[in-house]
Amino acid sequence: MDYELFKDEIAATIKEAAERELGGEVKIRRTPKNNIMLDSLNYVPEGSFVGVTIYQKNLYEQYLAGEDISGIVADNIQLFKEGIRECGKIEAMVKEKVKLENVFPALIARQGNEEYLKDTPYIPFEDLAITFRIATDEMGGTMLVKDQFLDMFAVNMEELKEAALHNAVFTEGISVMDINECAKSIMFDDYEPSEDISNAKDAEIPMVIITNKNKNHGAGSILSSDVLERVSQALEDDLYILPSSIHECIAIPVQVRSEAELRDMVREINETQVLPEEVLSGQIYFYNSRERALSMVPEDKTLQASLPAADIPKR
Repeated sequence: MDYELFKDEIAATIKEAAERELGGEVKIRRTPKNNIMLDSLNYVPEGSFVGVTIYQKNLYEQYLAGEDISGIVADNIQLFKEGIRECGKIEAMVKEKVKLENVFPALIARQGNEEYLKDTPYIPFEDLAITFRIATDEMGGTMLVKDQFLDMFAVNMEELKEAALHNAVFTEGISVMDINECAKSIMFDDYEPSEDISNAKDAEIPMVIITNKNKNHGAGSILSSDVLERVSQALEDDLYILPSSIHECIAIPVQVRSEAELRDMVREINETQVLPEEVLSGQIYFYNSRERALSMVPEDKTLQASLPAADIPKR
């Protein structure tokens, strides 16, 4: 059975079985994620606003691995049963965390994310969209801010932006480290990387990784002009910013590599190192330390007027 036939059959079968056995509702959706759309089934227990989502591509992989339809259905009904017990806890946690002080900015590409950005407050910034997320726990869990949250927070877009850029969850959560410390943290699970970047300029390839402490939607950390200024001073130069993923960016002194080399580097990262749903952009960006401003570098090499990093235009 090909995927298109499978997804329709499995969706109808799971929906019928779950609603008969468990109550509640199973919604068959096309769920927008960063850069992609995923076929999904969202089970919402009766009386809850929190649900359990499964993706049909994952179910199809089970099917291709040899599991029959009845087994896949049984597995996921059990998953929904377990989810019912957790939904109450999650709902209580979400209600507790949906506060303006827990909001921070996150970056995604605008092109290709039109569905994702529907009913989502965002601010255009060059080829990107500044969205907003709620930090829901200390382990890096987050939730996308949708339009209805503006009423809950009783703020407009300008107030949301200002809060997100100055909230402690954002400013105190930013992490910077040189490429050597980053490599050690990847190689050794128990290694605590230093955020001292004072010697980053002396590395063979001077690079600084900019993210957040949870490495989850941390690319928005480049919106902090204080952080970019700190990195610029450590590297003793203006910066090129490379979008490694939606989770982190790389800062390089402008004197180190040509723009063509950097574009090739970004292209290779996007094609070989990053999942499609985690790609941020194929562009490179320039931080002007004298103006404390961040802007995209067009491929015609004519820099657009720079925008102050913490003074971005409204939607």
